[in-house]
Amino acid sequence: MKIQENVLSWIEALKEKEKYLYEFLKLTNEQEFFIEDDQIEKLIEHIDKKQSIMEKINEIDEMVSKDLSAQREVASEEVKVCTEKIKNLLREIDNQDQENTKKLEHDLDELKIKMKEVKTKQQGNKVRSNYTRQYADVQGIFIDHK
Repeated sequence: MKIQENVLSWIEALKEKEKYLYEFLKLTNEQEFFIEDDQIEKLIEHIDKKQSIMEKINEIDEMVSKDLSAQREVASEEVKVCTEKIKNLLREIDNQDQENTKKLEHDLDELKIKMKEVKTKQQGNKVRSNYTRQYADVQGIFIDHK
């Protein structure tokens, strides 16, 4: 009876983990829109929410791994199905996260280019202002060669 109770608690824990992973995937998908719209504050909020979810998932993993490692041979088919669903969710989350990372890197590259342009313009303005300041006080001189 104890083994059956453990299996049921594993299944319950794995289903809870699956629920958190769906929420994690939803947040990861939403990040894409915040990246595209340059909504950094909302992006940071989502990252914080994802961190909270990861902590909850880690707690579940620690609990299940302690029990499961001791009685791995008892794992039921339902536990295996839940585990497979979780693996698929993790792959999907990883793929979306990689896409988001690429978009962030692209945005960072664009920002670097814009910053270089601004710096070049500032240097040009500085040179121009130094030149105009240097000759601002000079008045034209007329020399008569007679």
